[in-house]
Amino acid sequence: MDENLGSLVAGFGLCYGGGRLLGIHLGKMSSANFQNLVHRYSRNPWTAGCLGIGFSMIIGRASVLAMIIVSLITAGLMTVAQAFPMVVWGNVGGVLIIYLAVINVRVLAFFLLGIAGIAYGLGGKSKHQDLFGSAFAIGMLILGVVLVKGSNLADSNASWINWLVDMMGSSIWLAFLLGIVLKTVLQSGFVIALLEISLIQAGLIDLAQVVAIFLGTRVSTSLFSWILSTPYRSAGKQLMMIQVFYNLIGSAVFLVLLYVEELFGLPALQWSLRKISADTSIQVASMALFYCCGTSMALTLLKNPLLALVDRLWQVSDKSEIGNVRYINQQALGHPETAIELADREQSGFMDYMILQMAEMRKYMMTKTAQSDSPRYHRAFQKVAKELSTFLIDLGNCQISTESFKRFLLIQERQGILTSLESHVYQFAFKERNTAADPQIQDTAMRFMEALDFILLTAQSVFETRSASENEILLSITGKRTTQIDDLRKNIHSKYSQLDEDRRGKVMDMAILFEKTVWLVHLIAESIGRYELSGGDTDPIVEEEMCE
Repeated sequence: MDENLGSLVAGFGLCYGGGRLLGIHLGKMSSANFQNLVHRYSRNPWTAGCLGIGFSMIIGRASVLAMIIVSLITAGLMTVAQAFPMVVWGNVGGVLIIYLAVINVRVLAFFLLGIAGIAYGLGGKSKHQDLFGSAFAIGMLILGVVLVKGSNLADSNASWINWLVDMMGSSIWLAFLLGIVLKTVLQSGFVIALLEISLIQAGLIDLAQVVAIFLGTRVSTSLFSWILSTPYRSAGKQLMMIQVFYNLIGSAVFLVLLYVEELFGLPALQWSLRKISADTSIQVASMALFYCCGTSMALTLLKNPLLALVDRLWQVSDKSEIGNVRYINQQALGHPETAIELADREQSGFMDYMILQMAEMRKYMMTKTAQSDSPRYHRAFQKVAKELSTFLIDLGNCQISTESFKRFLLIQERQGILTSLESHVYQFAFKERNTAADPQIQDTAMRFMEALDFILLTAQSVFETRSASENEILLSITGKRTTQIDDLRKNIHSKYSQLDEDRRGKVMDMAILFEKTVWLVHLIAESIGRYELSGGDTDPIVEEEMCE
């Protein structure tokens, strides 16, 4: 067995595993506060940029950060202009971790692994378990770097390494293509940076080829971001394409600088890196930092023209496309708290389908000849509701914090109520359509319709504003179920005593359906009041009612 190659593979494995573990535990510790930080700091471009750097260091990949921010934009929590500095400067955070890792702290890695590993193993369900796990993951990363730097590929017997180096020769363009291939296969810029350090320390490649490989990885990242952007529309598409342009612009400029330096021998990239340090690992880390800081600064200066370009190429379309989900997407499942917010906003849009059905009913009662679109709205609702139900099932399998899980359960419960409510509204629209055709009971049908339309519009407003006062009004006008239906029955029997039994039956059926529909709206108002209007806490009285 080749010990040098084994040390390299072990180092890569520790870096892969450590990076994954670090992302999981730091993500748990920070995800609950991410939306609050975005709300607080995204309006200032400087603080938004710093926020992007910090969270990119935690997440480890700028493209993943971009997807999380896209979910927040889709949910209406921020605009593309506010998200711009977070995405652009988030790329810097992804390479800062390389700088921290290449410092020679081998003894620290041993102690950190030992102490954090023991605490992590014995911690069980401790509230500090994520902190222990993060420390253990950092130790894995540092030790992985130590093993990679300690491996001597020049003494390795691996024939594939010699074949790869011979094939590449001294060409920076072949090194650039190799960077594209490596990033496509490995999907980790950190691991590729370690590989570059090993190759340059062994004297198998020179600094120019290191730069070319890195630029190739950035182009591959652009291709990956472009593929990820395909499910998105409008604002989400715009932000993902900014990430694509980021790497394409940066790679093009740095490739030109590298080629000019190689062709004419002018002092540029390589000269600057050698001036910083004679340590090749520091040079590799500095090269990545140069690239990201320079590109981020350039795009910050070009912010307005770039935003205008993406707005022209991918214009924001109307979100009210019938039958299409507006907010949820599978990428958001990687950030459960954001996914819960998106699911909530998707549910808010359900009321639109019911309002449209009532509008169709009013149009029919005014014209008597209009073709009703109620069945189309009903089918569209069923399609979106099915997609959201599947999304909630997937979300339930994610790791959700205890506080957020309460809200998730309420949204999941409300999903069933909303589905039942829409079904009752659809039935009501068709029953009232048939009843309204009879001139003797048309006036009553119109009153039922106006009353239900008002209640649904109020519910829609509560969904949008989450106003406690409006929700109290909604609870008030939809409550007292038994008294209302009894009074309704008495009024029907007294007012329509002269009508035949068939007509009285039609009115009574419509009244019962109306009452059931109103009660479902009341349940939704109660569901909203349990969390959104109480500062995020479910009080003991409500919890007791839920158990009952």
